Amino acid sequence: MANPLAKSLIGIVAALVAAGSVSAQEDLFNEAVRKLRTNKPDEALAKLQEYLATNPGNEEAFDLWKKTDAAVFQALVMQGGEFETIANHLMTIATMGRREISRDMDTIRGLVDTATSGGDYGARMKAISELVTSHSEFAVPALLEKLGNADDDQGQNYGLLALSHIGSPAVMPLVEALSSDDELLRRNIAAALVHIGDKRAAAALAKLASADSSEAVRDVARAGLANFGVAAGASPVDIYTRDARDYLTGVGLRGLAVSEVVWSWGDGALVAQDVPAQVYHLELAKKAAHEAMRLDPANDDAKTLLARSYLAQSAAIKDSLAANPDDEGLQALAAKIPSLNMVAMTTGPDTLRRALTESISDQMFPAAVAAIEALGNAESRDSLNGSPLLAAVTNDDASVGYAAALAVTKIAGGSANVPNSADVVAVLGRAVNEQGRRLIHIVGGGDIAMRAAKNASSGKGGTWVNASSNAQTGIAAIYGSPDFDIVIVNETLTGGHPRDVISLVRKNSPNAKILLATSNEEKASENYDGIVDGFIASQLTGEILEAKANELVEVFDPRRAKANEVAVAASNALHKLASSKIDVGAALESLQNQLQRNDAVAIPAAGALGQGGNEGNLGALGAILGGDGSVELKTACANAIGAILSRSASVPTECFEALSAIANDANADAGLRAAAVTALGKGKLAPGERLKLAELLRTVAAAGDEL
Repeated sequence: MANPLAKSLIGIVAALVAAGSVSAQEDLFNEAVRKLRTNKPDEALAKLQEYLATNPGNEEAFDLWKKTDAAVFQALVMQGGEFETIANHLMTIATMGRREISRDMDTIRGLVDTATSGGDYGARMKAISELVTSHSEFAVPALLEKLGNADDDQGQNYGLLALSHIGSPAVMPLVEALSSDDELLRRNIAAALVHIGDKRAAAALAKLASADSSEAVRDVARAGLANFGVAAGASPVDIYTRDARDYLTGVGLRGLAVSEVVWSWGDGALVAQDVPAQVYHLELAKKAAHEAMRLDPANDDAKTLLARSYLAQSAAIKDSLAANPDDEGLQALAAKIPSLNMVAMTTGPDTLRRALTESISDQMFPAAVAAIEALGNAESRDSLNGSPLLAAVTNDDASVGYAAALAVTKIAGGSANVPNSADVVAVLGRAVNEQGRRLIHIVGGGDIAMRAAKNASSGKGGTWVNASSNAQTGIAAIYGSPDFDIVIVNETLTGGHPRDVISLVRKNSPNAKILLATSNEEKASENYDGIVDGFIASQLTGEILEAKANELVEVFDPRRAKANEVAVAASNALHKLASSKIDVGAALESLQNQLQRNDAVAIPAAGALGQGGNEGNLGALGAILGGDGSVELKTACANAIGAILSRSASVPTECFEALSAIANDANADAGLRAAAVTALGKGKLAPGERLKLAELLRTVAAAGDEL
């Protein structure tokens, strides 16, 4: 594979020359790039470290980032090690520099004054250009002051011109500003939105056209709706629900730059709130769904989309935090998860059911899991038979099946009548094996990819594979859960181009490895050189996916802890089912395998074996008694043995001897000794065995020591 640095170096140098000058610090960076291009990584790293030692500030890093081809930073990241660390640091401070510059209100106001004045045309256009390139949507609040000034017709006109140049980035703050009480401002905003022509404004304009208090505003909105392909009299509720669905699945953001803020109108002014890229589209989905519900509170589509948006956001925060546990921003967002879930719960069980069904249909599995968890609190034992939770238990996506099986067990509440209990037990038997995850997502590939994903996920290798049938559902999945370890994109896709998907993964999941599935690797390498991390030229199978996971994901990430939580929950659920006399025979082997794990998994597994196991499980339980496990686990295993012996025709010799040894060990924990004796007491012992046990434990009730 050719080095992408070689292709981009000439362009970088040309850009720097065009910019006017190259600083000494920039020259160090460019020299590092040259060294790396000529296969001198040690010298390249030394130059990078020397550049870093100059302590570049945020603005300087941003300036370097603007002048440097993105492929260079991508190549440095792909180099790994300290190259990756330095590149990520530079991109981080460059982002901070861009943010500081873009939000400098003093600079913005000066540029707006120049852009809306009657002075020199060249100066006006230069100011507008600077507003567009350096400030974008953050220039909108200052421009609104011009649009709402009834004494400055010229300022209004030039303000509209500046907004038309900013274009789509100005749309969301402009839409929010339509809440203003100022009729002139609303009319000018409507005119600006019509001129920009971004379809995200269609719902707001339809609402103005039908309900604004000003005839002049209504006229502007009605006249402009045709630009959006919206018929006169179109329902704003329908458009809002369409928008909410498109934002939810990521379709509504295609071709648009994702903002780092969401806007609201309060106290007569625009307010920007920072939001991570992982949840930006979901903020827009929430806003659109809320607007639809305000106009029609009984609208089922609006209620479902509201629930789905909040649940999807909760899931996205959880998954992103699991993959990046040290991210302080995500930690702060995690505190909002209970509130997000509460909003979804207000929609009621019927809406949550629909939210689950639609999330699964759209292959938004993390959101489906969140809906399942919500239904686990909203459904009752009496309503369980009609719930989509039962169908979700056998869903091909493991996370959905696990969550549904746990929810069904929870709702059944210890009842001996658990619907579809055989399926529930089988799924929990797989869930209890969870110890770590490598997450793979396949986009495209048809039935073959679906089968390969199912086969890989059903194994014990800790690999979970999701598959999306086309580009649209693949994009939705990547927006919904951006923390995949590997993304496999098929070269032949319906609903979009592979490069669109690859670009989104690079932006939303920068640490993911991207592979291209192709029938012609040589030709594909010519078209995708430096864009993907590798190729798969053979037909996808579960074995190939598992092998790629082992090859590309060297260590399990922090989601190992999340997987352990699944195993703990499954172990407890199986114990609960077994205690309710539900047949857990299909999970017995899995439960035995957990006895060597941590107590949180192993102790309830022992309890489940005691309640639902048989003589075939005695050996595994007995092995723990003589091992290095905790006293608590050994006691749980002794109790489990006793429960099994109470149902058995006899006590195996090995079992009798192991329990007797513990009972006769004066140094053993008293509780464990008591559990061993109780277990033997529950068994059907021969008279001679009972005598032997009694003799072993014979005690004189004397005070003091022997004389």
